[in-house]
Amino acid sequence: MSRNSSVEMSKVFAMFLSLLCLSVLIKDTNFFKQMERFTKGFTIVEKMSAVQAQVDDLLKAYKDEDILCAFDIDGTLLQTDFPAAYIPNIMQHLDVYRALTRRHKQVDPTLAYMHALKLPQRLVEEDSLKLIQYLKENNIKTIAFTATLTGPFEDYQRAENMRYAQLKQYGINFENTFAEKDLRLTNCPAYRSNYPSFYRGILSSNGEQGTTTKGTVLCAFLKTIGWTPKCIVLIDDHVKNLDDAKKSLRAQYPQTQFVGIEYQGAYRYCPQTVSAEAFEQFWSDCFAKCSKGNNLAK
Repeated sequence: MSRNSSVEMSKVFAMFLSLLCLSVLIKDTNFFKQMERFTKGFTIVEKMSAVQAQVDDLLKAYKDEDILCAFDIDGTLLQTDFPAAYIPNIMQHLDVYRALTRRHKQVDPTLAYMHALKLPQRLVEEDSLKLIQYLKENNIKTIAFTATLTGPFEDYQRAENMRYAQLKQYGINFENTFAEKDLRLTNCPAYRSNYPSFYRGILSSNGEQGTTTKGTVLCAFLKTIGWTPKCIVLIDDHVKNLDDAKKSLRAQYPQTQFVGIEYQGAYRYCPQTVSAEAFEQFWSDCFAKCSKGNNLAK
């Protein structure tokens, strides 16, 4: 075989390998997710034990009292224990859900989701309790951080009471993390006549459709209590919340290191599938309840 022929064969073989690798990567959508998170400085985890490993590394660089650890609630600590609310089923029928939001465009989807939250909840992962206990034993300030709307909600004087009771049912209580027990963050714009709040260890951003985001609420909270942690760890199942928090902190607290962890443990739990028809009926009912006036004050 001539030298030119050998070179050509090598090029063809190299191209074949490249195409083979590319086809594998295209099928592996998680690879692209990992690359996106890597470029933004976030990591994806499916187990709370991986979060603890990152905290261990941080404790080598920071004193325990200089770290704030914040857990999202829905899809991270708790999830509604009903088929139409399991994240894998929501992802499967996402087009149906989006069609409902367009049909009920006058309703804040966060408010519709509040009705799903009234159903029984379950822990996403039992090990979250161990991790929270570990953080407390290491004197790391730990809170819950949710997009839940604030203010009166059906039988609850405040929706914050419902979230507190749901966490407490599973032995999760952040009430003693800070001396402040009940703050209305009036340094944020009001939405539906209510403000974001910090209530018994739970920071609530008051929805995702309003004028505030998790990043702005986090910074407003820090300003209100007059504390600048050297490191903030946010565990959330939505990368947009991590990205928003990172950008807000970079603008207002550039000296604070931000560690964003995208938790996907809830994506592994789906003991029961649901038909598109049953899925649509469930969420249609949730949206319909928002029109009856027995909801959060506008």
